[in-house]
Amino acid sequence: MPVSPPVCDVGASQDDFALPGAEGCNCRLADVTAHWRHGFTFPCLYDEPQADALAHGQQAQPRHGANCCRSPALDMAPKTGFINGLFIEMESGMNVCMAPWPVVFDLDGTLIDSAPDIHACVNSVLTQHDSPLLTLDQVRSFIGGGVDVLWQKIMAAQQLPQDCKADYVAAFMICYQDATQLTRLFPNVVDALGVLADRGHPLGICTNKPLAVTQAILAHLDIAHLFGCVIGGDSVAQRKPHPAPLQATLAGLGADPADPRAIYVGDSEFDAACASAVPVPFLIYSRGYRQTPIEQLPHLAQFDDFACLPGLVERHATA
Repeated sequence: MPVSPPVCDVGASQDDFALPGAEGCNCRLADVTAHWRHGFTFPCLYDEPQADALAHGQQAQPRHGANCCRSPALDMAPKTGFINGLFIEMESGMNVCMAPWPVVFDLDGTLIDSAPDIHACVNSVLTQHDSPLLTLDQVRSFIGGGVDVLWQKIMAAQQLPQDCKADYVAAFMICYQDATQLTRLFPNVVDALGVLADRGHPLGICTNKPLAVTQAILAHLDIAHLFGCVIGGDSVAQRKPHPAPLQATLAGLGADPADPRAIYVGDSEFDAACASAVPVPFLIYSRGYRQTPIEQLPHLAQFDDFACLPGLVERHATA
């Protein structure tokens, strides 16, 4: 589907803003960075004691008559932009610094194509138990609900006795712990994550994959350092589609539990239902592992190329 281009980047030096028509403004990037998480207006609106009060969650009024960077030239300037990762909104000549929204990702079928490794582990276990093997497409269709759901579906498909499931799962986990050789990142994932991180978006992972396996694959793919919070299928008592795992991820990234302004990116029915339950906007990766047609799943937008994701995030996170 057509995707709007990303909002423009507004240039700035390391210490001072270079907004159009803002010559003479005394706002320093370091000052704004210190306050951006609170969504405050630029610090030049406040005396130092007032700014300190705001930083500690107290109320404060702007200085009488203060107007930051007010200039007729702002009417012709872009209405939104990014300065070293800080979202800037220009409203009636007043610059407002807003915190970039957290962006949380599912893992299997969203950031990574892990189905080949999971398929290999499944068939290894089935071979050990002299059970019929499954195709890659069959295993891929079972992924998304976590290990327990995976094996529930396998046992049903292969007509295996459910009372033996624990033995199959235990054997699977031995293989699964080190299953990284066949797993690949989807195209343009690393670049998209880098753009979002550079723009200041806190990034997280919320997956039904066991946490130890999740951490191993993130380290193997050298992207673990990009994520401020990682929640696996055994990190909290519930799994997706229950909202608790995503709520825990958002809390770990500093989102307001009462008003979690954030975006969830996933590929499956589990992800769509989880995002709706929180609720947060959901962006769906159309090349993932879902079985339900996209039009039947609640979502804000879909994409089939991670090169489009940063633009989608900025379009919807600043709406």
